[in-house]
Amino acid sequence: MRASMKAKTGKSAPAVRNVLLVLRLSYASHREILQGISQAVRPHGLWRFRVIDYSTDPDGGQLGAALAAGGTDGVIAASVGHRAVAAGLRGWNGPLVAIGSPGAATQPAGRTAPFDTVGNDDRAIGRCGAKFLESLGRFRSFGFAMPDSTLHDARLDGFLERLSGRGIPVEAFRRSGENGEPPGDWLESLPKPAAVMAHQDNFALDLLAAAAARGLRVPEDVAVVGVDNDEWLCETATPPLTSVAPDHVRVGELAARTLRRRFAKPDAPGSSSSVAAATVVERGSTRAVPPAVVLAERARDYIRRNATRGIGASDVVAHLGVSRSLAALRFREVYGESICGAILGQRIAEAKRRLRETDAPAGKIAAACGFRSEKHAMRVFKARVGIPMTLWRAGGR
Repeated sequence: MRASMKAKTGKSAPAVRNVLLVLRLSYASHREILQGISQAVRPHGLWRFRVIDYSTDPDGGQLGAALAAGGTDGVIAASVGHRAVAAGLRGWNGPLVAIGSPGAATQPAGRTAPFDTVGNDDRAIGRCGAKFLESLGRFRSFGFAMPDSTLHDARLDGFLERLSGRGIPVEAFRRSGENGEPPGDWLESLPKPAAVMAHQDNFALDLLAAAAARGLRVPEDVAVVGVDNDEWLCETATPPLTSVAPDHVRVGELAARTLRRRFAKPDAPGSSSSVAAATVVERGSTRAVPPAVVLAERARDYIRRNATRGIGASDVVAHLGVSRSLAALRFREVYGESICGAILGQRIAEAKRRLRETDAPAGKIAAACGFRSEKHAMRVFKARVGIPMTLWRAGGR
């Protein structure tokens, strides 16, 4: 069949690329990055993936062996400065996209070829958290907490940039090492009520524990915000943790597109790009939330993260663990629309972004956004937006 296709068209079938993904799958952010890579590649179907979880490869031996065996056309790797990842990548000069803070990625040892970096805009994340806390309008002090060794200094910079630029002082806390000074004394020293942002959700949990140990009420005495919106961590925290949600899925899509460009131009200079999009998912650590609102917000967050994966209302209900009638009632009470309507709205928003930012045909956009078919996407888009996708694309640009 391939031979006959070549005879008819005069062109060979595109080669399948073998791509190695180096991630830490215990991180929700890395799983969402993986989702974004898959979404970007799915319409083309020309990449074959192998995933190496560097948390189970402590000396980088598995990664190094995979690269030494040959057959790898390109690598997308998170945390290239991590000891295990750095050891495994040593001497690899093939196409590489590093996922991390743009401009801060460490040059892998022995590498002479250019490589690309993509990631979240950490300054934008810091600004987003600061803007949200400031909008609550009831605090006497603001703080930012992080370990000394974090790679996310730009998140503190963005937090300071937003608040200090408006004449609001910020107290910063840095903990040295895993067993360094706990944040309890620092939290207690802040004038109350205080608003505090941590660089990541797991560190925000330390703040919640320290507040509880000191008898500080959350959110009445101290409001706490994390970063990454790891649902397992945030929903099981006491109280549930408000978190800044970067668009990790879009980071994964950007990483895949960047690697595709590197395949086309292997000798091009290295590039650095970032995704600035971030939203806040509010929970009990910044305000007392009625149970009905908690349920609806959990549904909205699940829809935001999964609408393009072809989910339906039944998937949302299963995620919530309540009856379909209760889920539908609470969602409509809070948001004024049905769960199905919210899913379609999220798909339309993603379709608009792809129409504006890419040249992909409507059929591929429909598939990537979770619509049943191109025809279904066209019909829903026109019904909701008022004009066909093709006309919107022309005007949206």
